[in-house]
Amino acid sequence: MPLGIALLAWSARLHAPRRAALRLIGASAIAAGFVAAGMTADWAAYEPSDTYLVAILTGIANTVRIGLVGCVLATVFGVAFGLFQLSSNWLLRSFAAALTDVLRNVPLLLIAMFWYALLLNRGFRPRARR
Repeated sequence: MPLGIALLAWSARLHAPRRAALRLIGASAIAAGFVAAGMTADWAAYEPSDTYLVAILTGIANTVRIGLVGCVLATVFGVAFGLFQLSSNWLLRSFAAALTDVLRNVPLLLIAMFWYALLLNRGFRPRARR
């Protein structure tokens, strides 16, 4: 919650009350995800008999976890392909440029649907408590 208060104070300085409220809500959701992640060792587990609060906290915790992993992977791949495009090796530079062009021209929704279908067909399911 101190993060949310600090974010609200920073936003109020900009004289944008709507943005301040949205930032406070976002910071509170992220803080709730970290709290939910620290509640138990098996924080990603959810059963249908659990309360709505546990379901919401589990969803927020999973979203925060996936978001953090996505940010780290995007940074690693972005830096790698940026360096590949600066390389003097023609093959490496061409591969990075071609992959970048393909990914820029494919709609994001199509990419998301591809990964969603790939993960579902692989058997990725939410874990149940044991």
